[in-house]
Amino acid sequence: MEKLSSIVSGLVGDFDQTPPLYSAIKYKGKPLYLYARKGEEVSLGSRRVKIYNIEILSVQGDEIVLRISCGSGTYIRSIAYEIGKRYGCGAIVDELKRIRIGDFRIEDSIELDKLSNLKEVDKNRTCFIKMEKILKDKS
Repeated sequence: MEKLSSIVSGLVGDFDQTPPLYSAIKYKGKPLYLYARKGEEVSLGSRRVKIYNIEILSVQGDEIVLRISCGSGTYIRSIAYEIGKRYGCGAIVDELKRIRIGDFRIEDSIELDKLSNLKEVDKNRTCFIKMEKILKDKS
């Protein structure tokens, strides 16, 4: 656990991350994953990303649950790969859940099955966000 804690804390801050081949980043107008599926090599430079915090929530056998707070453009699967590399083994992401992006939090969301049956939704709660709020920082 001590080694894992050290590895995880070493990833907090700014660093350069190379986007994975299977990603939606565009290269010459096409997503990288299209090149990867064809077996074509594409050389992309790294990009600066920021990890604000990594919290180890649990460790059970070879499964680790983390909560990561990061800047946009960070590839969590690449973070997992880096943790495995530093630990001296492989690592994959089994489950990935985005719990917040900007001002939008998962606690404020409504499950689709409840949304389709609006009678189940608390009448005091607003189900939809006005477009002005969504786009407030985009203008």
